[in-house]
Amino acid sequence: GSLLVTHCQSPDGHYYRYSLGNPETFEITKTEDLEWPFFAMAYSPERDAYASAEWAGETLDYWDGELTHLRSSSVRKPGSLAQGVFCDAWGVYFVRSAQDTYGSEFRIYDWEGEFVKSVPIVWEGNIEPETLCIIDGTVYVIANDWDQNCGAVYTVSFERNS
Repeated sequence: GSLLVTHCQSPDGHYYRYSLGNPETFEITKTEDLEWPFFAMAYSPERDAYASAEWAGETLDYWDGELTHLRSSSVRKPGSLAQGVFCDAWGVYFVRSAQDTYGSEFRIYDWEGEFVKSVPIVWEGNIEPETLCIIDGTVYVIANDWDQNCGAVYTVSFERNS
């Protein structure tokens, strides 16, 4: 396996570029451009497929395991700020940070590009979520804690509103 690293907002302006790296040595093994831009991309081993989003998140893109573009799906542009993505067999999960009057949130889509749900994230302090992953059913959010001037990893629990 390889690590896929996106080059979003890189100093050289590449919004189409990714690199593959060796997960043990972190050596870059390949760098290429794709035909569609992306701010983040995630891989689902269960589907052998990738999911990404363009610009502010108004377009979702789906790719096969060889990074061949399969389709794009237009969705409502979120007001929150585009950050990271995770995907699995069931869906594509974006974490987005607060911006303007919009709060931090998870935005969940299915593999057909249909919007499933937005889940607000309530933080104590000045926290900027950057990316997320789900391991054994636990959601982890990697974030900047601007009050403490450090990075942080949060586990997320959900409460059901009736």
